[in-house]
Amino acid sequence: MIGEIGVREIYRHVQGISQGVIDGALERELEVASPLDVTRKGATTAIRVGERQSALIEQAMRRRGIIVAARADAIRLAPHFFTTASDVTTALDVLQEVLQESGVTAAVVSDDDAGVIYRLAPLGR
Repeated sequence: MIGEIGVREIYRHVQGISQGVIDGALERELEVASPLDVTRKGATTAIRVGERQSALIEQAMRRRGIIVAARADAIRLAPHFFTTASDVTTALDVLQEVLQESGVTAAVVSDDDAGVIYRLAPLGR
């Protein structure tokens, strides 16, 4: 299958989908732990959710049909050539819902030339 699609086309698609994950996470005010430049990273994008939360958030997303991986204080999304922009939107929407249900939201703590940095904090603080 990879030979039929072509490595270059897969690479271009994965970079585009990866950029969509980054853009969608930032639009939702989530903290992206991965480099924001898709040329400096692989397909996986890590989003910080808090160390004590990551495994619970992974389980809650899995129950909703979204497969992610909890790693330390982050949830990793790993799109590939079969991932669509709609898949990314759904995954990020579910992540945002799960975070809200768990009482965690993001707050801007820095907005400098290096890029906007978001930190997670309990709701209402």
